[in-house]
Amino acid sequence: KQDGVVYKIPCECGEVYISLYWQCRTKLNNRDIRLARTQTSAVSELAHNTGHQPLWNEVEFIDCDPHYYTRGVKEAIHVRLRPDNINRESGIEIPDA
Repeated sequence: KQDGVVYKIPCECGEVYISLYWQCRTKLNNRDIRLARTQTSAVSELAHNTGHQPLWNEVEFIDCDPHYYTRGVKEAIHVRLRPDNINRESGIEIPDA
């Protein structure tokens, strides 16, 4: 629960969700899971389609940066580095190199 960080939210199936917004996304994702809103949340879609639940107690801090844009680039890099991610978008466009 810290500002300026990138989080990895694991699922019980081993897949992960990479996010800049842990605190607000936790509440929104839990609501979306409860209401089966799969169109608004990749985490809810995974829970609805597989019955797997996010492991909120195992959320990990994986990177940080005080600048929003740079943090967004780091998020995009982590999404690319994790082929087991469930993110719907890869974040900020960055070159493959």
